[in-house]
Amino acid sequence: MITPYYYLIPDRLQLGFQYQYAGSTGAEGVRTSSRYLRRNHADPTVDVGGGRGNRHHSYYLGLNYLLCDHNAKIMTGIQYDDLNAEEGKVTGTTYWFAYRTFF
Repeated sequence: MITPYYYLIPDRLQLGFQYQYAGSTGAEGVRTSSRYLRRNHADPTVDVGGGRGNRHHSYYLGLNYLLCDHNAKIMTGIQYDDLNAEEGKVTGTTYWFAYRTFF
């Protein structure tokens, strides 16, 4: 997994990217972390097998807007998952929006 980030506006607006790869020699040795891909995949003819397969790629791109230093932030992003399942390939896209705070 790699997770680089870059400040577009110092200490205010952050661009983040994440790439994750998992592989296995077993037919169902990898389970995707995206519950949305497991439940709502695009091709109903492909058996997702509970989100299990032998190769999984995940890409995420998002923006973080920092409020009150790092005590609060608004996060938006998009994630693309590609899972090689036993019955075929499964892909999915997830859109993210969140507000995180702590004091």
